[in-house]
Amino acid sequence: MPLAPDPPPPLLRLDDPALDLPAALDDLHPEHFQRGLVPVELEKGVSAWLMITLYCLQHVLKDERYYARDPRAWRDLGNGTIPDTSPLHALYPPRRNALSVDGAEHTRLRAALTGALEEVALHHVTHEVSQTADVIIDWFCTRGEADVVSEYASVLPLLVLCRLFGMDQHAGLRVGMAMQRLWDGQADAAHAHHQLQDLLLGHAAHRRTQPGRDITTGMITRGLDDEEIRDQLALIMAAAHDPIAHAITNTLADLLQTSRLHMVGSTWLISETLNHGIWHHPPLETLVGRFPTVDGLELGGYRLARGDCLVMGFGAAQRHQLRTAPPSPSNRAYPVFGMGPHGCPRLGRDIALATAQTGVERLQQRLPDLRLRENDTPRRASTVIAGRRALPVTFTPARPLTPPETHQEDPWTPSPAPQRASASHSTTPPPTRSAFERLARWLRLI
Repeated sequence: MPLAPDPPPPLLRLDDPALDLPAALDDLHPEHFQRGLVPVELEKGVSAWLMITLYCLQHVLKDERYYARDPRAWRDLGNGTIPDTSPLHALYPPRRNALSVDGAEHTRLRAALTGALEEVALHHVTHEVSQTADVIIDWFCTRGEADVVSEYASVLPLLVLCRLFGMDQHAGLRVGMAMQRLWDGQADAAHAHHQLQDLLLGHAAHRRTQPGRDITTGMITRGLDDEEIRDQLALIMAAAHDPIAHAITNTLADLLQTSRLHMVGSTWLISETLNHGIWHHPPLETLVGRFPTVDGLELGGYRLARGDCLVMGFGAAQRHQLRTAPPSPSNRAYPVFGMGPHGCPRLGRDIALATAQTGVERLQQRLPDLRLRENDTPRRASTVIAGRRALPVTFTPARPLTPPETHQEDPWTPSPAPQRASASHSTTPPPTRSAFERLARWLRLI
């Protein structure tokens, strides 16, 4: 393919709140899919390239020699093109985790991460998911109605992860509330970010003195310091939460809309519905990025400059693959989990899928007559996170397995992680009524 004029004008603004990215890409000329690359802006004046085919993703993500992952290689992030007030600075600061560094440092941190994940057996994960799911379901099962997104799917993966990290229930709920405020973009998001950092740092220090058989202790035994553990735990939460939450929601929605939920005794049915949902509705639409390490690389008929920003268009690539070379029904090689040296570790993917599948199974077992309250369940419009805004359901009210008054003692671990005093979050946050806070109050823990 001949080289295109350099540089081409941006075709899309990814920070446009009115942009329906899947629809906009469908309207593009087929030539862009032949190239696999679309010129875009992340915000006004900040140019980038959106990779929209599997071939393009594979070419870039598997080549760590010419494409860096470390955001310090992003030219516009360091030369003043992106102003200090831009949220891009807050989203992509240097971090000491396996996703944000390259070379020997990446090898060391990834080895510690994958080794720590091996401390958690899959059968242990499903047990933790079932126990945590029961606590959450007990919270709303007497009402006869609930929103699966905010009251179950968004809560379950974070609390499960906190248990796998070795956190007590109180600390896990505090982490969940901080994450919720960050995702919701509330006015105290900066406070929530600092609070989350301190909670994770305090937990790492706590586990160093009181080790257990968990992911945090696994990273301690592999030589990571507390700040590295903090950033690794934050990476796991950020990478796992949305894929698991939306996988649960999409699977339940597909089963309910096709009236197949009563057949959920079949593990195969849940597994294949889960697989179909991840392929057709990937929870992550885009993710920044990769950065060429030399001038003059050619990709899709364009010539790239050193430090350009390449955005991973997971949603576009998966939809294109479904149209051009549909995977087999049981194919689990989802591009959304990444590929190459920085792709999600296989065990991490298996833990995510096991959490989603067990979460669906347990909800159906506890509330077997779930019904959609509304036939239309619109998806959240976003160029980054893709999922349903809500999934309201009704069901026959059921008794909780454990009465609320018995939740006086912490059922996870005997000693909560200490809070660390820090001037970075000395402001008082405004009242919040997230699902995590309501659940915490129900459990009489805060």
